[in-house]
Amino acid sequence: MKKNLILLFVCILGFTSFQIEGSATKTKNSPRKNYVVFIDQPTPYYKKMNGKKLGTIPDSFTNKKGVYKPNVLKITHYVNTKWAKIHFSKTLNGKKSTAYIPTKYIRANTFSLEYGIIKNSKTALKAGITKKSKTIHIIPYGTRLSIIQARTLGMRTFYHVTYYKNGKSYKGYITEKSIQL
Repeated sequence: MKKNLILLFVCILGFTSFQIEGSATKTKNSPRKNYVVFIDQPTPYYKKMNGKKLGTIPDSFTNKKGVYKPNVLKITHYVNTKWAKIHFSKTLNGKKSTAYIPTKYIRANTFSLEYGIIKNSKTALKAGITKKSKTIHIIPYGTRLSIIQARTLGMRTFYHVTYYKNGKSYKGYITEKSIQL
């Protein structure tokens, strides 16, 4: 009986290890498009970049029961550092619309510090928080990163982040001025 239980335990442990290893190989690249963001104020939207303003996207909705719901935008892609193409809702249960908005209105989070979006082109992911730290990777503009924690050195704040590229994860630090929260 003991041998059967031990054998069963070993089989379960082996299956669990296999599942964990298998899920690690499904890691994708950190997204540069088609991800969800938020706005923290009513935001103007346009049919084309630098075109005529079509209206204002509400930053949130309140349903009939008084429940607050932030407006969720989907970045289809960043056209450049100043403009992004998005999908959004004009009303709580409205159909999705497509438009362009200035990137200065985009926020990665509403109530937490889970993600950040790279707001400078070619941002260095560093091994440490000093200027002499080795550069691990260069991250392109508009990439969404997972934030692990914030750290401060003197008057400067750094974010410990995870960046995924070609199925590999890279952990390192970026400066506060390089990331939009």
